[in-house]
Amino acid sequence: MGAAIAASPTQQQQQQQQLESHPRLPRPPLWRLLDKKGNITADVQFLLDFAIVGNPKTATTFTMNWLASHREIEMYGHELHAMQSGRPAELVSLLYDFPAGRNYKRGYKAPRDISSAPALRSFANYFPETK
Repeated sequence: MGAAIAASPTQQQQQQQQLESHPRLPRPPLWRLLDKKGNITADVQFLLDFAIVGNPKTATTFTMNWLASHREIEMYGHELHAMQSGRPAELVSLLYDFPAGRNYKRGYKAPRDISSAPALRSFANYFPETK
């Protein structure tokens, strides 16, 4: 019988990265985060690391495109208006579709959230640690 060949550190690191970025990593199922009426019922902070907010015409689209090109960032390539419309559960559903794993940062762009009372309340209630 031949001896098992040990993977090089590079291969081991790649395998670990693939495991960590796999979309099926343990995380609460969506039904534990949202009830049947679409209300947020659990801590959803882990779904949103950053938000691109600001006044219109302040390079938010450039920033979104630049960040979205990074392999360790997941974000939509367009503005999302769920928070300013008072529908944070909709944002939770969208963010939940991103791959699970610790190697990703998740974000979204909605410039007008900076001056939207519903969005600011939702950030305070559901995403207080979001940058």
